[in-house]
Amino acid sequence: MPGREGTLKALESESEQRRLSKEELLRPRIQEKTEFIDGLGGEIVIRSLSHRQRQEIHARAGVGKPDYDDDLLTCLTIVESLVDPKLEESDIQALKEQDVTVFDEIVLKLSLLNMMGRTEVLKKDSKGTPN
Repeated sequence: MPGREGTLKALESESEQRRLSKEELLRPRIQEKTEFIDGLGGEIVIRSLSHRQRQEIHARAGVGKPDYDDDLLTCLTIVESLVDPKLEESDIQALKEQDVTVFDEIVLKLSLLNMMGRTEVLKKDSKGTPN
């Protein structure tokens, strides 16, 4: 049967994967990426957030509370994730004066890197543990 051979190879490679050590699992891995911003014709450097940083941003923005401020969440995410050029909170108002497509392009790239609101990607790419 065509395809059965590929399935067997996939199963073999899955069983060959090694188990991570505690040290490997706990070692911080903050990703940095250079992203091209079409609307500006240039690049920025962004980085992923740690879980702690994301929790702090969510707390400051009031996520899950009646006074939740989505705009503040977006702005704090930009400030914490944008490496080069580095922006301060005071710069965000000027950034919000940019064309909406430019602002949204930056936010989208940061959101994808940090997997904010993208649980369907996790579900699609994750492998379950056999019972």
